[in-house]
Amino acid sequence: MFAVDFVNCMRGNPEETLKASPPTPLVSVIIPTWNGRHLLAQCLKSLASQTFDDFEVVVVDNGSQDDTAEWLRSSYPTVRLVRLPTNRGFAAATNCGIRATRSPLIVTLNNDTVAPPDFLAHLVHASTRFPEVGMFAATLLLPTSPSRVDAAGLEIDRLGVAWNAGRGLPPHELSTRHGPIFGPCAGAALYRRSLFEDVGLFEEAFFAYLEDAELAWRARWAGWRCLWVPQAQVIHEHSATGRRNAARKFWLLGRNRIWALRRHYPRPHLWPYLPLIVLHEFVTGFLASLVIRHPAPLLGRLMALRHPPPPVPCPRRLTANEMFAQLTPLHNPRIIVQRYRASWVSSERR
Repeated sequence: MFAVDFVNCMRGNPEETLKASPPTPLVSVIIPTWNGRHLLAQCLKSLASQTFDDFEVVVVDNGSQDDTAEWLRSSYPTVRLVRLPTNRGFAAATNCGIRATRSPLIVTLNNDTVAPPDFLAHLVHASTRFPEVGMFAATLLLPTSPSRVDAAGLEIDRLGVAWNAGRGLPPHELSTRHGPIFGPCAGAALYRRSLFEDVGLFEEAFFAYLEDAELAWRARWAGWRCLWVPQAQVIHEHSATGRRNAARKFWLLGRNRIWALRRHYPRPHLWPYLPLIVLHEFVTGFLASLVIRHPAPLLGRLMALRHPPPPVPCPRRLTANEMFAQLTPLHNPRIIVQRYRASWVSSERR
């Protein structure tokens, strides 16, 4: 790790800054932040205690107004800083961090996480043990007592809905063995740079929310696999940034969900499920609007129906049948209701 660099990802050239950099580390940890100085202290402190040390930390400041840059310069001079003039969202900020680095392994990390000392060691060990895998999902734990799982990777069901795998379970009920999962939660994940070179970076048009699920769709279509690493754990203060504007968050979730469906659902299998998908999106959008007392969830869905997502060139090496087989069969309706209830109650409390 090394002294603070200031890179304007929109105007400057990160390549010029990197010419004077020390040898490229194996891992670059990318942390986007927006007015999150109060969250960064614990996150960065936990990274400074990692047992694995061949890594750099890059904080991408999304136009913060809380003196994040000045605080980092004085308190964490070994952390690199990428500064953006305005808030461009999680996806664009993470992409700026990736472009400003050269490491073959990229770890994405939310600013509201705290990583135990062996977090990076477990992820890097898995990437060495399974060189053919392009994505590695860590386990995010909620800061509750007793501890509960926030996400053990992402699964996508046959309605096209992305779920946090294992959400709400006690950690001891999870398997202790590596296992396949559709994709990682980008709040704590490891990606190979070669995957980004193949399928592209995070979709910046999504701004925030479900950009990790959309990237997982693209990667899976291209034949990349994802592995869940149960021992790689972080404590996650879920939606510590997003809770500031619930309506905006639910609008983005609604829009991005429909955009992901329009872009990626395997077409031959869409038509039998389309009536269920339409019913599901209307009911969940309507109920979410009641919970947050704002029509944003429905308005986001309507916007996505009127305006298609921007096209993104991406290799498709799987057949539609092979892609459909990666989607989780539908759960018992009672389980789906329980999942949404937990999510909405959590949002209402925030």
